[in-house]
Amino acid sequence: MTNDSSATQDRPVIAVANRLPVHRGDEGWELSPGGLVTALRPVMANHTGAWVGWDGGTKGMPETLPDSGIRLLPLGLSAAQVRDYYRGFSNATMWPLLHNAIEKPRFERDWWRAYQDVNHLFAERAMSALDERPGAIAWVHDYHLTLVPQLIRNRRPDQPIGFFLHVPWPSPDIYARLPWREQVLWGLLGADVVGFHTDEYRGNFLRSCTRQLADSGLKVRGSSVILPDGRVVSTVTAPISIDAAEFAAFAADPEVKQNVQALEEQFSGRTVLLGVDRLDYTKGIIERLLAV
Repeated sequence: MTNDSSATQDRPVIAVANRLPVHRGDEGWELSPGGLVTALRPVMANHTGAWVGWDGGTKGMPETLPDSGIRLLPLGLSAAQVRDYYRGFSNATMWPLLHNAIEKPRFERDWWRAYQDVNHLFAERAMSALDERPGAIAWVHDYHLTLVPQLIRNRRPDQPIGFFLHVPWPSPDIYARLPWREQVLWGLLGADVVGFHTDEYRGNFLRSCTRQLADSGLKVRGSSVILPDGRVVSTVTAPISIDAAEFAAFAADPEVKQNVQALEEQFSGRTVLLGVDRLDYTKGIIERLLAV
């Protein structure tokens, strides 16, 4: 995989993420809210390809992304897998660990086994999609699927693979608490490029590689990781956000302006706080309200 956008702009992209980017709304299937979907949609709209993700237990998914030719490839999970892989290892182990949150991460062997099993399922589904699109790029996302890059690499040594982490990467001391820290690092190093939001997160990842994997013969040179077999993994800082042009167009829409005017009249003389955050303890909502 290359950082040269001109070399990749015409290639199909197989996105692999925990959830498919749609939900059933009042008027049928709609794009899901959330930062990952908001960030990926503009990129996916400019490529052919597919999106692999958990169907959330919902039946009757559309075959393509709304207003797009991107195919949706649903993956079903059992109730036990949702409990152990998703609510367990992903959200009760990895989430607080990576965020260095006040809530302590829990380490359960059964959760780890389920996490491995489900990552295998995602990798198999992704490889089936790659079989249908020769030359496609595999683009894996977030802490739910850290093992998928290496699982694909094991079967397809020449497959271009990218990975992007949508949450922080903690300091090496914090990350070292994870009993399966080496397995997760090797999983991510199956990618050609590993992306982070900030230089700090990327630096923490590189230092974690040095601390945990140095005995294997792995070397860190600048922003790259040189593996024992000579393959080079690049790390990049690529902060992502909303499609600013699209939101500016929304703000200029006459109907939106009319609704804003109505709200201004309704709340005249009062202070209104508007937020789009999930009710999640990492968002600092209580602290922000106290500050106001």
